[in-house]
Amino acid sequence: MKAKYADILFPLALESLLTYRVPENLCAQANRGCQVTAPLGNRIHTGVVYRLRDEPPQGSPQDSLRDIISVVTSLPLIPEKTLMFWEWIARYYMCPPGLVAKMALNLWKFKRRATSLDPDQRPLPEPGPPLYLEGLGREKVYIEQVRKILDRGGQCLIVCPDRFSCESVHQCMHAEFGEQAICFHSKRTVKEQSKAQKELYAGNPCVVTGIHLALLLPFTRPALVVVEREEHPSHKKSDAIPYLNARDAALMLAQQFHAQVILGSALPSLETLYNIEKGKFKVLECAPVALPQKERTLLIDTAVSLTSRTMRGPMDLRTLTAVQTCLSEQKKILFAEAGPSFPQDLPKDPGMVVCRPFQTHHHLDSTIGLVCFLHVERLLSRKHFRATEQACHIMGNVLLWAAAQNPQVPVVIQSSDMDHPFYRFLREGLPASFMKEMLQERIRYGYPPHTRQILITVFHHKKNLAAASSRTLYDVLDSAGLPARIEGPFTPPEPRELLFSYRLQVTIRRTVNAQQVKERISSLIRQTPLAPARIRVDVDPA
Repeated sequence: MKAKYADILFPLALESLLTYRVPENLCAQANRGCQVTAPLGNRIHTGVVYRLRDEPPQGSPQDSLRDIISVVTSLPLIPEKTLMFWEWIARYYMCPPGLVAKMALNLWKFKRRATSLDPDQRPLPEPGPPLYLEGLGREKVYIEQVRKILDRGGQCLIVCPDRFSCESVHQCMHAEFGEQAICFHSKRTVKEQSKAQKELYAGNPCVVTGIHLALLLPFTRPALVVVEREEHPSHKKSDAIPYLNARDAALMLAQQFHAQVILGSALPSLETLYNIEKGKFKVLECAPVALPQKERTLLIDTAVSLTSRTMRGPMDLRTLTAVQTCLSEQKKILFAEAGPSFPQDLPKDPGMVVCRPFQTHHHLDSTIGLVCFLHVERLLSRKHFRATEQACHIMGNVLLWAAAQNPQVPVVIQSSDMDHPFYRFLREGLPASFMKEMLQERIRYGYPPHTRQILITVFHHKKNLAAASSRTLYDVLDSAGLPARIEGPFTPPEPRELLFSYRLQVTIRRTVNAQQVKERISSLIRQTPLAPARIRVDVDPA
């Protein structure tokens, strides 16, 4: 029998696949996507057969190749579409494919079920363009769409930015669909996580609610992918490679499996608004929402309050009056602190809840009688091109929720800089024209979504070494003649503890093939001797 060779993808930080010889007794079992054990160094690792070939790679003598030890038939076979999705993540986010496999393969290590519980599976509906759903009460629309898919034997995924949103949406799904609704995240029991893996791989109809890791679950018949709070920055993974954005990855997952996508939020992200204007996304009509009443939104200029001596600690006298009124009505007050530290001199009371602005949706329930934003100028003055956009999303979500309550919940907003255009957005009642103005402003300054952005951070515990390595990398990229704008190195606004960091910013126009530029940058980084300094590449930063 003619010799057979396999390129193996290991869950390790390897830049390329490794080729092994397939023993004659395993040739019948070795297929693309099967999990195998093979020696690597002095250890035996489990990897995935990514590609089969009849000849060894050029320059690799047959005698130097090692043999695969076994094919693990008890573990599931990874479908072609899933492998293509992993490859897209590695190429798009400029990370080694082995690190994508490291994150994903843990979800594919389970004893597979032999047959589906629903053998009579009907064809799934043909997807249309991605749909955008704006406003409150989105769960009702999700339930209606999920029911249509489950009735036809399909699978649904709802991606949320954090565990709180995940649990909240799951409660709605479980109330409607019972055991077909599964919640998947790290704080759930191993039994429930295993149930999600086995039900999906068996092809059984179910709706899974999770965060970004749920995108890598063993789906076989996904027909609907929902991205809840699509504008939230927590959809961008930042704790470990790959630094993927769950919203963008969900769109690609749906494209691979021919599934329908629904993006939901109180206000659209500028990326979504851009795609709507370009005709790539369609708007899903929903029930009109109540707009906030101007008299229930109080804007306080703390610079004036300091001059008139009406400040009492972190709050104006008008804020204190609203707080006392709320407490007398046995309601809670939610303080959103935009400063670097929580205020220590707030009155100690069990009826007061303090959180960060991006966490306000964790606490919005019927027990809240007043929402107060402190030091909003610090939220807007962050050195981030998305600062104003993110402030609009936070305020829009809170103000629309407050307007939907009966009676409407008052919102107090304190800031020392009322000249910022953002406050016009609040005074005029959240007009859509303001978001479009920001979209046009991005054109003038060359920021996403009109361009693609890549941040390359060089860091080391020695400042001079980090600075020298970043300058070396800048010179290499600048002299390469890339069709992109290279800026830096500069000190990033977010400090790294015990490390000195310098950052390069790469901006790519929409008219340029961004993938070719990324591949060229990756090649240049590998060829440039930067050790012992380390590199972090962040594509499409949130």
